[in-house]
Amino acid sequence: MQKSRYKFSYDNKAPLYDASILQSYKKEISLLQKELYIYNISFKSLTKYNPRPIIKDELLNIAIICNENEKLSNWIKVRHSLPYKELCSISGKPQKFFERWSEYIIALFIIFSNKYTNISSFLSIKKMDTFVNEKSQAKETPDISNKEDTLVGIVLKSLSKSCYILTSTGIFALISVDEEYTIGELCSGKIKKQRDYYSAPGKLFIFITLLMVIFALFIYFKEDRLVVIESKTISMNIKINRLNRVVGVTAMNNTSNKLKGDISTFNKSIDTALYSILETAVNKSYLDKSEAITIYISGDPDSTINLSKTNKFIIDNELTITINYNGTILSSQ
Repeated sequence: MQKSRYKFSYDNKAPLYDASILQSYKKEISLLQKELYIYNISFKSLTKYNPRPIIKDELLNIAIICNENEKLSNWIKVRHSLPYKELCSISGKPQKFFERWSEYIIALFIIFSNKYTNISSFLSIKKMDTFVNEKSQAKETPDISNKEDTLVGIVLKSLSKSCYILTSTGIFALISVDEEYTIGELCSGKIKKQRDYYSAPGKLFIFITLLMVIFALFIYFKEDRLVVIESKTISMNIKINRLNRVVGVTAMNNTSNKLKGDISTFNKSIDTALYSILETAVNKSYLDKSEAITIYISGDPDSTINLSKTNKFIIDNELTITINYNGTILSSQ
């Protein structure tokens, strides 16, 4: 395989660009984006990795050969993937090489089809025999690994304060910009760092965070004690976590179910929840003031539990209520 017939040229500091055919650029870029979608390729995925100049030239030649070879071309168009076995055989490269750069090769392959004449013309490509001194020019080839370099290219997709671009030297990049650009325009900016949440460290961080969230939810919703309210008309079970917060209420009859719908107890303290239940029950006549009520709180007596609001309401409204804290009578009114 002739791997070095063509090369991206860095001769011209300013890429050739014809602003008068902006609409043509827009149309081609729109079609390119749709065609890349068929191959499950996005502008974002193309900017994830940038090949070094020497590798990029190899990929350029591979894409051109795939475009010129009918068998390889048909394989890509029909199967939407590279013919790894054939490319490994004629190039001597391992399959992992083509797997890593498959999206880039396919993107160039698509661009070199007849539909994208303006985009392909924008790319600065020369045959090797046009270079007088290949070795000296190879040394002058810029290294795009320097993230501070300013890149110039046509806008593929415009975002807030950034743009996906394609440079004349075949670099797909996301750059930072200070103003808005439309698709097909020429713009410049510095490469914008992208966070890869699906890299190995990113996956580990998400996994650990998810475990922590699940553990925290398990601890929060785990029942530590149970509060039972029993009377002739009201019967409710209230689940309390170790933070003495309400995490669930079960109504045991129709009247209690109506009462439950009229109040909000989730994440309330035991005192606030009991106060709300009794106040609503009295005000909406779910409960008669003369009716005997027992409130049972399970678990070992805990001095941190404060029932001052509940006790005050019981006294002010002269309710007949007994509070039993795991066998210990806290109050009996």
